[in-house]
Order: sequence, then structure tokens, then C-alpha cells
Amino acid sequence: MWPRFRPRFVLPLLIPADSFHTAVREAVQRPGAPVTAITLPRQVELRLPEREQRLFTPVLNVVVREDDQGRPVLKARFAPHPHLWTLVLSIYFALAFVGIAGAMYAASQLILGGPLWSLLMVPAAIGLGGFVHGGILIGQGLSADQMHVLRSFLERTLEDKTRSLQTEG
Repeated sequence: MWPRFRPRFVLPLLIPADSFHTAVREAVQRPGAPVTAITLPRQVELRLPEREQRLFTPVLNVVVREDDQGRPVLKARFAPHPHLWTLVLSIYFALAFVGIAGAMYAASQLILGGPLWSLLMVPAAIGLGGFVHGGILIGQGLSADQMHVLRSFLERTLEDKTRSLQTEG
């Protein structure tokens, strides 16, 4: 199986969504919590503290949804930091622009009977795009330990809250 560009996973949610958000807020406020969080009504974004962030440090976006049977689940996706993600998309856009411009210039030179040197910009742009994509996959490998910290925190928080709700009620 090929590595995913933005790895994702699904976890069953055995507690109410409000309890999940409360549990995340409480867990990140504990002393020595390994992550920070931004919580919205149906979404949570988990990040590592700034002092532990590196170039390829991921964030974990978690959304509360319903599966095909109508049961609540957490759909989680790892992504690069938004600043890095914006840079990557900008590079892809620039490479696409260069490739298309090279193809258009080559088409005009073909019509005019000139040399087709600009057609080389198309495979060059594709190759550089592959190089960037390879760098992203290498970054995922280098940040696997941080991805493990984020996912473990999420799973522990879910287990703790589920256990506490079961013992209370």
C-alpha cells in the first residue's frame, strides 16, 4: 500500500460529542500535557507545543461525524502545519503554471515552425512536483514519532473519558 499524502483514521465515539470536547479541553489543561488543542463545536485540532515543533511537525484534525449506520465516529486526518501546507500548495501551483506555460509556448512555436525547447518545461515541472511530493513523504517518516504522540493522546483521552462515564453512570 502506498503512503497516504495526508494519513487518516476513524475511531468509534462511545461518548457524546460534547463530552469528547470537554475531555479534550480538560486533558490539554493538565500539567505536562504533551499537546495543545483548538476546539470548535464539531472539530478539534491537536498540535504539539511550539518548543517541540520541527519543520515537518504534523497537526491532527479530528471531526465528529456519523458513519453509515448513524453512529458517531471521529474522523481524524494528519496534515502538515498550515504554513507548510500553504507553501507546498503554492509550489504545486507554480509548477503547474510553469508546465502549462511551457506547453502553450511549445504549441505556439510548433505553429510558427520554431524549436520546441520549451516543451522540456512540462517534464521538468512534473519531475520537480514528484521531488516535492517525495520530500513530503520523507517528512512524514521523520515525524512519525510526533504522529504517534498525537494519536496516542487522542486515544488515551477517549479511553479515560469513556471509563469515567461508565463508572459514573
